[in-house]
Amino acid sequence: MFIAYMESTCIDGNPKLFHRIRHFYLKNFKRYVTNRTEQQTRAGKFTKDVFKYALTVGLSGFLILVFTLIKENIDKSKERLRRSEIKELIEQLHSTHTQISSLLTSNNKSLSAISEREAQSTKRIEDLKDLAQEANEKLAISNTKLQEIESTLQKLHIDFVTNNEDSKVNTSNKANAAAAKSRAAD
Repeated sequence: MFIAYMESTCIDGNPKLFHRIRHFYLKNFKRYVTNRTEQQTRAGKFTKDVFKYALTVGLSGFLILVFTLIKENIDKSKERLRRSEIKELIEQLHSTHTQISSLLTSNNKSLSAISEREAQSTKRIEDLKDLAQEANEKLAISNTKLQEIESTLQKLHIDFVTNNEDSKVNTSNKANAAAAKSRAAD
């Protein structure tokens, strides 16, 4: 091995392929001492660096994966919560809609009953107006007949009074004539 190292590192050396492979093996896979300190092999250092880099990148990727999964779980739970709230709101809206519909139906029934009562009241009012009009017409006819009767009675009264006065005059004339006859007979 020493001969392979010397052939590869010497200025006058003429290393063969076998010597180069042994030199590569010594340089990269064996420990060596420099300034009284033992150094690690280059292959060990390289493997350590690669492993360190792989762990760093892998761990960071793993942490990113964990955080992503946690975030997705939080998002999913928020979405489930939001969906359940929306579902509850929809159910509340449906129950409110049902209540409003039933209230509107009962109000419509009440309004139709009120409309029927109003129509009946209007009909009664119209009937009463017709009756009042007929009564007014009959009263007007009765008033005219009463006026006719009053005028007839006044005429009869006047006639009676004049006849009475005539009959009193006649009676007094007859009484005077009878008195005159009786005086004449006396």
